[in-house]
Parts: sequence; C-alpha cells; structure tokens
Amino acid sequence: MGNDRIFFRLLILLLVVTQACAPNSVPDDEQEIEPDPIVYDAYTWTEFTSPYITSNFRSIQIDAKDQVIIFTGNGVYFSEELEGTYEFISFNDEFTFGRLKMQDKFYAIASVRDSIYDANTDRNYYDRNVIITSEDLENWEIISGNYRMYSYLMDTEENRLYIGRQHGISVHDFNTGEKLYPDFLNTRLDDQITSLAKDKNGILYAATHDGAYKSTDNGETWSKAFSSLVNKDFDSVRKFIATPEYIVGLGYNGSAEFENPDYNANHFHVLNTEDNSWDHYWVEALDNYGKVVPFYASGFEIDNFDNILLSNHKGLYMKSVSGKEPLIFVGPYVDLEEYPTPLNSDGDLIGYKIEAFSNGDVIMWNGTNFWIGVYNQEFTYPE
Repeated sequence: MGNDRIFFRLLILLLVVTQACAPNSVPDDEQEIEPDPIVYDAYTWTEFTSPYITSNFRSIQIDAKDQVIIFTGNGVYFSEELEGTYEFISFNDEFTFGRLKMQDKFYAIASVRDSIYDANTDRNYYDRNVIITSEDLENWEIISGNYRMYSYLMDTEENRLYIGRQHGISVHDFNTGEKLYPDFLNTRLDDQITSLAKDKNGILYAATHDGAYKSTDNGETWSKAFSSLVNKDFDSVRKFIATPEYIVGLGYNGSAEFENPDYNANHFHVLNTEDNSWDHYWVEALDNYGKVVPFYASGFEIDNFDNILLSNHKGLYMKSVSGKEPLIFVGPYVDLEEYPTPLNSDGDLIGYKIEAFSNGDVIMWNGTNFWIGVYNQEFTYPE
C-alpha cells in the first residue's frame, strides 16, 4: 500500500515536471504560418558560364548594337550574341587599362594608366583618358592627361565627348577639334563627377557629390538642376540615365552599408522631357516576402521598356519609371548559401552589376556569380 502511494506521487510529480518543461502549445488555427515567397515572372534566370571569364575578368558591357564585350586585363572579347563565337583583340602593351567603355560611333573610350612613378605622391601611375579611334584597337589618341576619368558621355549626334573628372568636366568637340576645360561650378568641390547624361532637348546633366547640375550650353556654364529643393541630401544624385522620354537620377540616401537598418529607401529624380517637369520621390525596396528591407544599389539601369533596374548583393529589383510603387525583388531566386556573395579586400559585400539588352534581357554579375535574365515582355506590376 505504501509503495503504491509513493508510486502514485512520483507519477503526479513527473506529469507536473513534464508539463512545465513542454513548449507552450498553440492551437493550429492560431499558429503563425510562414508565408510563401513571392516569385515574379518578370525574368527567367539561368546561370551564365563562359571560357572567357577568367581571373583577368574586369566587366561585361552591352553596346548600342547588342554586341557583347567581355573586358579582361589583357584584351577584350567581342560577340554579336551572348553565347556566340567571340573574337579576341589584345590591348596596346604600352598601357595598363583602368576601365574601358564601348561606343557605337567611336570604337571605345578608355581610362588607362601609363607607367610613371611620382615620388611626391608615392604613386606608380598617372591616370589618363584615351579615345580609341580604330577598330583594331591599335591607334590611340590621348585627348586629356594626368587626371582620372570618373564618367563620360559620348554625344554621337553632336560629335562631342564629355569627360567627368575630379573638379570638372572636359568637353572635346570632334567637329572643330576644340577642347574645353571649364572651371567647375563649385571650386570647393573635391570629389568626382560620377555621371553625365543629356536629354532630347540638349540639356546636359551632371551628378556630383555636391549635388546635381545642368548645362544648356554644352558644358561651358553650369547651374543647380533642382533649384527648388532645400534638402541638400535629397539634392544629391549618384547617376543620371537618359531615355527618349525621361531623365532619371538615382539619389544617395545615407550609408553605403548593405545591412544598415535605417537604409531602406531610395529617392529618384524623374524629368519628363515633354513638359520639362521634375518629380522627386522616395521608394522602398521589398524582398520576395513583401517586407521592406535595407537596400543599397550597386547597379542601376533603365531598359527599353521603361523599367528602373537596381541590383545589389542579393539580386535584381525593379519598378516602372512612371510609377511610385516600391521596388520589387525579381530574382534570381536561389539559395544564397549555394551562391555566396563574394567579399572585397576590406571584407565588404560585392553587389551585382547589370547590363540590359534592347529586348529587355539582362546579364548580371558580381565577379563570382553570373546570371542571364530573359525578360517577360508581358510582365505587369502587382497592384
């Protein structure tokens, strides 16, 4: 009898302890259900591989004729199709190339460095701007020297080259041979001109770290582009892109850290070139669960379907030029552990760069992962 009583008490104690240690149970109808990810059909993604992408790989560019150019440290590969046959052309051994951009009228424009050591600055190179005027990449003309080319714009209709440099913008008129080196609009500016664009009315726009500027006389004089804005941070622009109907500027909006919790919106400046009116607005970025996420753009393009394309270390986001809807994540929808994001020498994430074809297809790369996105021209944005 005594043993039965002891056993009964131990059984009750065990039940109490078990109940206390058990996780809180929630009725099935009250449990939070993990939402399914949102998968948009804007693009069909495939991984891109090429024997021409080696340790010397620099970048990829799509020119005005949809020709594909793969830049390496010792030359360029050309092809009329992304997965077609490539022709290799080596660089002039006299120069070490910093970066190179293709153009339809002039074959290429490059920033190169010659091997001169400056003991005062302890630098091994001077940066020089070079225009390549022959299709065999052999005949070079140095058109400006001893400063870095941060951005450029080739106006093929007016036959002028605009070079954004530190402290100013140089203008090279190939019709007259005239070269202009106007004093920059703000002598206190000690940073680069990051982007140049020209609208269909002939107005030139410059994105700088001191704000956005415009010129109505081909770069001779400059004035603030957004005279009505009082917030200097909102006035800043990283890059301008011109389309037949719009000029779109992507603004800076704080720290460049990808995971900054306060860094979850982007501001745009959109000029309608029909009525010459600017619109300035902020948009947020949504992940593939519809949640607002921290965001920083490493790539910015506008395709021929008036889609704004922004890329970062996770993939591609998009929105329409005319709307003010949030940026949506459109892929590639892959496991980030399977395709890890590379880091630079400082340990920072390397974001994707992006180029768009005339049919809306894109190629995106970060130096390690390469993707082709085939655009669905029937895609519509969610309401």
